[in-house]
Amino acid sequence: GNLIEAKSSARRENIRMAVGQLLDYAFMGKPKFGQPNKAILLPERPHHEIEDWLLSMEISVIWRERVVYLDNANRLFS
Repeated sequence: GNLIEAKSSARRENIRMAVGQLLDYAFMGKPKFGQPNKAILLPERPHHEIEDWLLSMEISVIWRERVVYLDNANRLFS
């Protein structure tokens, strides 16, 4: 039930691309897989304003912190 788009940078343009891809993939796969939990995998946590924007669209963030991966979805993706 998880749909994750990975990006190599937390720059805004990369995140905007990931949003479009997630929304498209979720729409196309909905008849077969239902509504997924959506997240973007990034090398670092994005700015809080970007994170808030993503959460408003029900898109979580996963990022690496030292040797573990964290998320802002109560460990749904960790």
